[in-house]
Amino acid sequence: MDLEWSAGVVDRGGDPSPDEWTPVTVPGRPAQFADADAVAYRCSFGDPRDDPAEHVLVELDGAFAETSVWLNGEHIVDHDVYFEPLRIALHDELDPENELVVRCARPSDAFGGNYSSSRTPPSAAVPAIRWGATVERRPATFVDRVGVVPHVVGDHAELTVTAAIVSSADRSDRVTVSVRPETASGRATMERAAVDLSETRRSVVSHEVRIDDPIRWWPWELGDPHRYRVGVSIADSEASVHTGIATVGRDDGRLVVNDRTVRGRGLVLDDATPEAVSTARDLGATVVRPRAHVPPRSVQTACDERGMLCWQDLPLTGPVDPDVDRGRTIARRLFKARRRHPSLAIATVHDEPTDLTPDGPLSGGLLGRLRTRWRVWRADFDAETATAIERAFPDAIASAPVVGALGTDPDATAAFPGWSIGDADAIDWLLDRYPEAFETVGAVGVGSISDPGASFPDPVDDAHHAAHAGDDVAASQAYQRRTLKHVVERLRREGCPLFAVASLTDVDGAGMGVYDGEGEPKPARDALANAFQPVVPVLADPSPGESDVIVLNDADQPWSGDLRWTAGSASGSADVTVGTHGRSVPATIEVPEDCSRVELVLALPDGTITNDYRVA
Repeated sequence: MDLEWSAGVVDRGGDPSPDEWTPVTVPGRPAQFADADAVAYRCSFGDPRDDPAEHVLVELDGAFAETSVWLNGEHIVDHDVYFEPLRIALHDELDPENELVVRCARPSDAFGGNYSSSRTPPSAAVPAIRWGATVERRPATFVDRVGVVPHVVGDHAELTVTAAIVSSADRSDRVTVSVRPETASGRATMERAAVDLSETRRSVVSHEVRIDDPIRWWPWELGDPHRYRVGVSIADSEASVHTGIATVGRDDGRLVVNDRTVRGRGLVLDDATPEAVSTARDLGATVVRPRAHVPPRSVQTACDERGMLCWQDLPLTGPVDPDVDRGRTIARRLFKARRRHPSLAIATVHDEPTDLTPDGPLSGGLLGRLRTRWRVWRADFDAETATAIERAFPDAIASAPVVGALGTDPDATAAFPGWSIGDADAIDWLLDRYPEAFETVGAVGVGSISDPGASFPDPVDDAHHAAHAGDDVAASQAYQRRTLKHVVERLRREGCPLFAVASLTDVDGAGMGVYDGEGEPKPARDALANAFQPVVPVLADPSPGESDVIVLNDADQPWSGDLRWTAGSASGSADVTVGTHGRSVPATIEVPEDCSRVELVLALPDGTITNDYRVA
């Protein structure tokens, strides 16, 4: 149905009627309610059924965050997990004309995540129905939803298929479960399972499907992201989902998919969309990390389709003290909803619970290093709550319970050399001093402005920016480009098996994104794309004097090719052979004093790779 919605500010409890109803677009985030604690949304619809035995299904997707629903003035349901679609099957409750009122309120617990933090402007944190709102006619008996959990057992796979069946009549019947390859040739299966609706008008049927010689899902660097379509039908109703068959885990910090290593070159997404996943893939990333929020299902589907691994956080960030039982409930519901996605690789409970630099950046030089070491020595965080919540994760999901600051013994480090700690070369002495802290990196990045005088979402970042660049946009973005390139290449040279750059896109006129808030690329975008190439030549020291050229290979196969280099008026070439997940030093070059640019060109059998440097 085409629905017309209106909305208004209301109290969290009591009557969901505002002083004034204003026309709005649903789904969406109406900016006029940016500071509201709760907003009510209203629409009207007629009864579309031809047969009174049929149903009307209301689905609200992304209702943020604590939601209550009224139909014709009667309260019918509450919902408190925004990433889980709220589906309401209506039958006897319907009138010829119906009014639906949905009240969305900000979370009253610690699990607002990014949407309750300074990273997100108020206009993006509006209590709203964000992803979808539909009212649709359904048959008298229909498949309400389908879930799949894949398992690899030796040389075959087993799919646990569950389906919720709704009926307006008492009956016993059989459902048909079908599984067919979606993107490659292979054997399809079709099986039947009994469902008993004789005592209840809603029942859940579960059925195991065996797949011999399954076609595996692979990340894009290793193969094709093959998927299966799983359908369940009964009477005149059918519903289907996609899944993939893969084993995903970690071994000594490395991501391992189907027993093959994947180097984790990641990008943090602060408000994830399917388009962001595609952009990250085009940049050469293998991982996306939706930081401290759960995105719509379409984002996980985009990861499946593009062969991208997903590092998924619970919606928990900052210095908050979460309730363990509530955290476990959210974790169980999240993984129940997302386990069918083969791209789900790793999960985090708590993002950046403490800040190493709450009062501004730590400078470079000897004094800055001493202050950093003092802060790290004094840093403290008790991960007991996060660890307790993590126990609700499925065994098949790898985890890094805490992404946090140096000194807090995090499972993945959030550190910002060149931003909150020293200049770009801070990454070098940090790696020397704290090598174990950089074995898994949950966030590393540098901010810049896109508009003169723009402010960062977090005021502390304004102080960080002022320490490195003024209000000149070009200088700010040049600093971001130079520093981010150095930090990322240094992590790759160190062999860091999993790291995530914060972030892909700004949410406003300033931020750590390599794209600005309008989606336009900053200079750091191309620098990151170069640094993210699976096989790439890098310069150890982009300054006048002698420097090694290092060829890095993240690929699952060895490479041989020709290296050509140009440094001002000097040039040269060398043969290169680099092993699987290896590195090679084919040349040491002299960068002249008057040189302003160095270009490295690597010719491989399937193309040419270029990396260039502006000499400091």
